[in-house]
Amino acid sequence: MADDKGTENTGYSAEYVKSIRDEAASYRVKAREAEEKFSTLEKTVSESKTVGTINDEFTKRGIKADPSWVNLEDGQTPEKAVDKFLKSYPQFSAELQPQKIVGKTPMSPPKTNSNLERSTVSELGAIKNDPVARAQLRDKYRGLLANQANTNYTI
Repeated sequence: MADDKGTENTGYSAEYVKSIRDEAASYRVKAREAEEKFSTLEKTVSESKTVGTINDEFTKRGIKADPSWVNLEDGQTPEKAVDKFLKSYPQFSAELQPQKIVGKTPMSPPKTNSNLERSTVSELGAIKNDPVARAQLRDKYRGLLANQANTNYTI
């Protein structure tokens, strides 16, 4: 198609086409960055869920261990991974075994004077109801703790 000057009109100006292409390129870059962030976030959530499942399995079995110590292989359930971990580190499964007392039978607590117990309970009740006595007892207790730790205790 020819314009008034006899030259052929090819459509849009070069500046306009360049701006449209630059805009499209920026959207492609933003989309790529968003996909990378999403995949990173998805991986983090998946790992967190796996660690939580392994931690739940440890708790269910009464094991005190860090879930990050367990290597979860592809296609392996967290239960199987914990089983494999316990085979490699049997000392953690020993926590479930009751400890046997070797030697003498356990000692029983000494018999106490019931009058002393009653008077102590009544004194504690009086201290509990008196704010001044309660503050004095608290300060004395804190002082004992500070002396035991060889540190200065400040309020």
